[in-house]
Amino acid sequence: MSDNQEDSQDWLRQLAEGDDLAAQQFVTAFGPALQKIAADKMTPALIQRMGPDDVFESVCRTFFRRAQDGQFSLPDRESLWRLLCAITLNKVRLHAKFHAAQKPGSLRSAVLDDQAKAPVISVEEAVKFADELSRLLESLGETEGELVRLKLEGYSHADIAEQLNCTERTVGRLLVRARAVLDAQLEG
Repeated sequence: MSDNQEDSQDWLRQLAEGDDLAAQQFVTAFGPALQKIAADKMTPALIQRMGPDDVFESVCRTFFRRAQDGQFSLPDRESLWRLLCAITLNKVRLHAKFHAAQKPGSLRSAVLDDQAKAPVISVEEAVKFADELSRLLESLGETEGELVRLKLEGYSHADIAEQLNCTERTVGRLLVRARAVLDAQLEG
């Protein structure tokens, strides 16, 4: 077992035991990104009823409860990240359905909007998707892979340029090149 895997297992054990420091590190490490994912998937009508922070709190409750029950065996933080993304997406869908059930007629459709049309995916399907996405991003190389990951997380060209220490024009050029590589792989 590598040091990274041992560290991840120790951290997961600490979370399962209810360690406050580990829980705070969890919130700091994953909170902003998971709230961003939730916000990107929530309709404006749903956001009026609850915020991305509410979704994240629900994700935390579910994750911590299931971790304490020993339901997870995650080899590394990447596996943990994929699991948390799947839980977050499913929480958004569940909350959308719940709030839609509380509203009559046209308000109901406003809350559901895209969520009603989107299929509910299982954790296994989400993990398969995340694995395929990771494989594709790795094929791009370090800089392009990081650039695409940041773009998928919703960062603007300006934010990405700042993080990668380059110009916005370079970001745009690298994204075009990355898209061409990904298109070729997906077609092949």
